[in-house]
Amino acid sequence: MNILYIDTHDKEVNLIIYENNILKRQLIINEYKQLSEVMINSIDRILNDANLELKDINQICVVSGPGSFTSTRIGVTIAKTLSYCLNVDIKCTTYLEILGYQVKDNSNKIIEMPEKNGHFIATYKDDIVSEMFYLSNKEYEEYKNKNSVYENLSIDYQQLIEFIKNLPTSNKFDVNPVYIKTIGALNG
Repeated sequence: MNILYIDTHDKEVNLIIYENNILKRQLIINEYKQLSEVMINSIDRILNDANLELKDINQICVVSGPGSFTSTRIGVTIAKTLSYCLNVDIKCTTYLEILGYQVKDNSNKIIEMPEKNGHFIATYKDDIVSEMFYLSNKEYEEYKNKNSVYENLSIDYQQLIEFIKNLPTSNKFDVNPVYIKTIGALNG
Protein backbone atom coordinates (compact mmCIF):
# COMPACT_ATOMS: atom_id res chain seq x y z
CA MET A 1 0.00 0.00 0.00
CA ASN A 2 1.28 3.47 -0.95
CA ILE A 3 0.16 6.40 1.19
CA LEU A 4 0.69 10.05 0.31
CA TYR A 5 0.89 12.27 3.41
CA ILE A 6 0.26 15.99 2.85
CA ASP A 7 0.93 18.59 5.55
CA THR A 8 0.68 22.28 4.60
CA HIS A 9 -0.45 23.70 7.95
CA ASP A 10 2.77 25.67 8.49
CA LYS A 11 5.43 27.50 6.49
CA GLU A 12 7.30 24.21 6.20
CA VAL A 13 5.34 21.93 3.88
CA ASN A 14 5.85 18.21 4.36
CA LEU A 15 5.10 15.51 1.78
CA ILE A 16 5.78 11.85 2.55
CA ILE A 17 5.35 8.60 0.69
CA TYR A 18 4.82 5.56 2.91
CA GLU A 19 5.19 2.25 1.11
CA ASN A 20 3.99 -0.85 2.96
CA ASN A 21 4.08 1.05 6.27
CA ILE A 22 7.65 2.28 5.80
CA LEU A 23 8.66 5.86 5.11
CA LYS A 24 10.02 5.66 1.56
CA ARG A 25 10.48 9.35 0.68
CA GLN A 26 10.05 12.67 2.43
CA LEU A 27 10.11 16.09 0.82
CA ILE A 28 10.20 19.23 2.93
CA ILE A 29 9.50 22.51 1.17
CA ASN A 30 10.33 25.65 3.09
CA GLU A 31 11.17 28.15 0.40
CA TYR A 32 8.41 29.15 -1.98
CA LYS A 33 6.53 32.27 -3.02
CA GLN A 34 3.16 30.74 -3.86
CA LEU A 35 2.35 27.36 -2.31
CA SER A 36 -0.32 26.70 -4.91
CA GLU A 37 2.33 26.99 -7.64
CA VAL A 38 4.74 24.45 -6.11
CA MET A 39 2.45 21.77 -4.66
CA ILE A 40 1.61 19.81 -7.80
CA ASN A 41 5.24 19.85 -9.00
CA SER A 42 6.37 18.80 -5.51
CA ILE A 43 3.95 15.88 -5.42
CA ASP A 44 5.16 14.86 -8.88
CA ARG A 45 8.76 15.14 -7.67
CA ILE A 46 8.29 12.96 -4.57
CA LEU A 47 6.44 10.35 -6.63
CA ASN A 48 9.28 10.28 -9.18
CA ASP A 49 11.85 10.00 -6.36
CA ALA A 50 9.90 7.01 -5.01
CA ASN A 51 9.63 5.46 -8.50
CA LEU A 52 5.85 5.75 -8.34
CA GLU A 53 3.13 7.29 -10.43
CA LEU A 54 0.02 9.02 -9.19
CA LYS A 55 -2.04 5.94 -10.05
CA ASP A 56 0.10 3.94 -7.57
CA ILE A 57 -1.22 5.91 -4.58
CA ASN A 58 -3.73 3.84 -2.57
CA GLN A 59 -4.55 6.29 0.19
CA ILE A 60 -4.06 9.93 1.15
CA CYS A 61 -3.60 11.38 4.62
CA VAL A 62 -3.92 15.14 5.05
CA VAL A 63 -3.24 17.45 7.98
CA SER A 64 -6.27 19.73 8.19
CA GLY A 65 -4.75 22.34 10.50
CA PRO A 66 -4.68 24.30 12.60
CA GLY A 67 -2.29 26.81 11.13
CA SER A 68 -1.99 29.04 8.12
CA PHE A 69 -5.46 29.73 6.69
CA THR A 70 -4.38 29.72 3.02
CA SER A 71 -1.78 26.94 3.21
CA THR A 72 -4.11 24.60 5.08
CA ARG A 73 -6.88 25.26 2.57
CA ILE A 74 -4.53 24.51 -0.35
CA GLY A 75 -3.32 21.22 1.18
CA VAL A 76 -6.83 20.01 2.01
CA THR A 77 -8.15 20.95 -1.43
CA ILE A 78 -5.34 19.11 -3.21
CA ALA A 79 -5.79 16.03 -0.98
CA LYS A 80 -9.54 15.95 -1.56
CA THR A 81 -9.12 16.42 -5.31
CA LEU A 82 -6.55 13.62 -5.56
CA SER A 83 -8.70 11.33 -3.40
CA TYR A 84 -11.70 11.97 -5.62
CA CYS A 85 -9.86 11.70 -8.95
CA LEU A 86 -7.89 8.59 -7.97
CA ASN A 87 -10.90 7.07 -6.18
CA VAL A 88 -8.82 6.31 -3.09
CA ASP A 89 -9.54 6.66 0.61
CA ILE A 90 -8.59 9.81 2.48
CA LYS A 91 -7.73 10.13 6.15
CA CYS A 92 -7.68 13.44 7.95
CA THR A 93 -6.03 14.58 11.17
CA THR A 94 -4.84 17.74 12.87
CA TYR A 95 -1.25 18.57 13.67
CA LEU A 96 -2.21 18.82 17.34
CA GLU A 97 -3.43 15.21 17.23
CA ILE A 98 -0.15 14.14 15.63
CA LEU A 99 1.80 15.95 18.35
CA GLY A 100 -0.40 14.32 20.98
CA TYR A 101 0.41 10.90 19.54
CA GLN A 102 4.11 11.58 20.20
CA VAL A 103 3.39 11.78 23.94
CA LYS A 104 2.85 8.25 25.22
CA ASP A 105 1.15 9.54 28.38
CA ASN A 106 -2.46 8.35 28.01
CA SER A 107 -3.76 10.61 30.73
CA ASN A 108 -5.41 13.98 30.38
CA LYS A 109 -2.54 15.74 28.65
CA ILE A 110 -2.29 19.24 27.19
CA ILE A 111 -0.41 19.74 23.90
CA GLU A 112 0.94 23.06 22.62
CA MET A 113 1.83 24.14 19.08
CA PRO A 114 3.43 27.58 18.75
CA GLU A 115 2.98 30.07 15.96
CA LYS A 116 4.17 33.63 15.50
CA ASN A 117 1.62 35.46 17.68
CA GLY A 118 0.44 32.71 19.99
CA HIS A 119 -0.17 29.04 20.61
CA PHE A 120 -2.66 26.42 19.51
CA ILE A 121 -3.67 24.16 22.39
CA ALA A 122 -5.27 20.72 22.49
CA THR A 123 -6.56 19.24 25.71
CA TYR A 124 -7.00 15.50 25.98
CA LYS A 125 -9.29 13.33 28.05
CA ASP A 126 -8.38 9.64 28.02
CA ASP A 127 -6.04 10.16 25.05
CA ILE A 128 -8.75 11.77 22.87
CA VAL A 129 -8.78 15.48 22.01
CA SER A 130 -11.55 17.10 24.02
CA GLU A 131 -10.90 20.71 23.04
CA MET A 132 -8.74 22.81 20.72
CA PHE A 133 -8.25 26.56 21.15
CA TYR A 134 -5.88 29.44 20.52
CA LEU A 135 -4.13 31.70 23.04
CA SER A 136 -2.07 34.82 22.44
CA ASN A 137 1.51 34.69 23.70
CA LYS A 138 0.53 36.59 26.85
CA GLU A 139 -2.53 34.40 27.49
CA TYR A 140 -0.42 31.29 26.96
CA GLU A 141 2.14 32.31 29.59
CA GLU A 142 -0.67 32.67 32.12
CA TYR A 143 -2.23 29.36 31.04
CA LYS A 144 1.11 27.54 31.21
CA ASN A 145 1.70 28.77 34.75
CA LYS A 146 -1.53 27.04 35.82
CA ASN A 147 -1.30 23.87 33.69
CA SER A 148 1.25 21.22 32.81
CA VAL A 149 1.73 21.58 29.06
CA TYR A 150 3.79 19.46 26.64
CA GLU A 151 5.81 21.96 24.60
CA ASN A 152 8.34 21.87 21.78
CA LEU A 153 7.33 18.42 20.60
CA SER A 154 8.79 16.97 17.43
CA ILE A 155 7.36 14.37 15.09
CA ASP A 156 8.88 10.96 14.50
CA TYR A 157 7.81 10.52 10.89
CA GLN A 158 9.06 6.92 10.80
CA GLN A 159 6.56 6.07 13.53
CA LEU A 160 3.77 8.35 12.27
CA ILE A 161 2.52 5.59 9.98
CA GLU A 162 1.24 3.72 13.07
CA PHE A 163 -0.93 6.72 13.90
CA ILE A 164 -2.12 7.05 10.28
CA LYS A 165 -3.05 3.35 10.09
CA ASN A 166 -5.38 3.78 13.08
CA LEU A 167 -7.17 6.84 11.74
CA PRO A 168 -10.68 6.28 10.43
CA THR A 169 -11.31 6.78 6.74
CA SER A 170 -13.04 10.10 6.09
CA ASN A 171 -15.76 10.97 3.63
CA LYS A 172 -13.78 12.99 1.08
CA PHE A 173 -16.58 15.54 0.86
CA ASP A 174 -16.49 16.15 4.62
CA VAL A 175 -12.75 16.81 4.90
CA ASN A 176 -12.30 20.51 5.66
CA PRO A 177 -9.62 22.76 7.13
CA VAL A 178 -9.66 23.22 10.90
CA TYR A 179 -9.58 26.90 11.80
CA ILE A 180 -9.20 27.68 15.49
CA LYS A 181 -7.72 31.15 15.42
CA THR A 182 -10.21 33.89 14.58
CA ILE A 183 -9.34 36.25 11.77
CA GLY A 184 -7.81 39.50 13.02
CA ALA A 185 -10.29 41.76 11.19
CA LEU A 186 -13.16 40.03 12.99
CA ASN A 187 -11.62 40.68 16.40
CA GLY A 188 -12.40 44.36 16.18
